[in-house]
Amino acid sequence: MIYRIWYFIRETVVSLWRNLSLTLAAILTVGISLSLVGTSLLVREGADRATAQFQEGVEFIVFMNADHTPDQDAAIRQVLDTSPAISRYAYIDKLAAYEEFQVLFVDKPDLIESVTPDVMPPSYRIVPSDPDAANVA
Repeated sequence: MIYRIWYFIRETVVSLWRNLSLTLAAILTVGISLSLVGTSLLVREGADRATAQFQEGVEFIVFMNADHTPDQDAAIRQVLDTSPAISRYAYIDKLAAYEEFQVLFVDKPDLIESVTPDVMPPSYRIVPSDPDAANVA
């Protein structure tokens, strides 16, 4: 029995050595195929994680003109309060927008120095009731 196993191993090695180019081509083909499969699995997993991250956190940002009037602001709040498609909203004034800007660009002090709070636009952060909805208003 052991003799048959050794015979099998010896003949396999001899055959592989005789056809060295075919052996290397087969190994290379299997390696490339496994690399492609692994890469596609990694890309799919990354795409799944990226989309899962945004499924729960759908949010619209509506930027306002810096010179909007209180009447315009009241009209917008009235629409936001009465719309059934909107779950909640938050008003971000210029100072809050500037503070968020400083946090986002903490690694770029030159940019932070060149921007002042009065150039930041006020905005509304709006969360829709249904994250899958295409139209909110």
